[in-house]
Amino acid sequence: MSARLFDDRRYPRTSFARFVVDPEKCNACRKCVDTCPGQLLKLVDDVPVNRHETGESALGCIGCKNCFAVCPEGAIDVRGQYRVEEGYYRTTLGAPAFPNPFGDPEAPPFEELAPKLTPVERVIYQRRSVRLFKKKAVPEAILRRVVEAGRFAPSQGNCQPWRFVVITDRALLDRIGEECGRRVAPVAGMYVRSGGGALRERLKTLAVNALSRLTPNNFDQRLAHGIDTVANDERWDMFLHAPALILVLGDKRGIGEPLIDCMLAAHNVVLAAHSLELGTCYVGFVKMIETLPELKRDLGIEWPFKVMTSIAVGWPRTRADRAVARERPRVTWFPADRSGPREE
Repeated sequence: MSARLFDDRRYPRTSFARFVVDPEKCNACRKCVDTCPGQLLKLVDDVPVNRHETGESALGCIGCKNCFAVCPEGAIDVRGQYRVEEGYYRTTLGAPAFPNPFGDPEAPPFEELAPKLTPVERVIYQRRSVRLFKKKAVPEAILRRVVEAGRFAPSQGNCQPWRFVVITDRALLDRIGEECGRRVAPVAGMYVRSGGGALRERLKTLAVNALSRLTPNNFDQRLAHGIDTVANDERWDMFLHAPALILVLGDKRGIGEPLIDCMLAAHNVVLAAHSLELGTCYVGFVKMIETLPELKRDLGIEWPFKVMTSIAVGWPRTRADRAVARERPRVTWFPADRSGPREE
């Protein structure tokens, strides 16, 4: 059997971003710990520590910068970037950079840039996923307002294949989270839960290698650790204790790719919510509802609709919307003067 078969897609060779904290500024508020999507941080002597650096997690910092965004004291920096260096999941993005829509030689501080931007641009550049919500309810009138924004998204052939389910019933949210969490837990077990000896670990590697070829989007190491948090961390709520959840359903008969249309509608909802000072976070694990017939029935989800995604919605418990550096995509230009192609 070739060594290639045992190449570990669970944990390919990866460079992680560096989580850096200034202990003199840190006030031990735990906001960075609680917002980390992979639960990679913990407090040690009232200072946040990256569990990868202590050997407690095979996954290191993925560079999402949520900790940086929520820190009220400016005590946190995230340096470098997450890069898979070889293999199937090898990173293709370039170096990170702050927003620079006017093509300045260097990106200016966002505070200088913001007055020149339209309100839509400001929301786009500053919008961050929120994982720290107040218990305060969101009025139905406000939820109707953001759903209405979703209704006016573009769609292929104007087929408008979306439907929305808005949930503010806490017991129902808990039930959805628990049942979906049990469905996804086995993926985390293939990665995170150790024990059983070398043979068992090799078998798990083989299983992930095979499954990642069949469904590569579901076996990235980052997703597995996110699933582990959702399924096994008792403090973590799938919907982040948000007071409202919007399920986005799609009509399977939609023209072309209804998922694209539904995500356009979903992001209209997200942008409208942030413009109203709400916070949002996409939660994709709800797709497991499709494997839970009783829950699906109770939610009134029937053919031809299926669950595409969901959006947790609520009032942020702390400042989260903030411009951060993002990796540059590769862009190929074909200018009108036919001087291209030009790669950036």
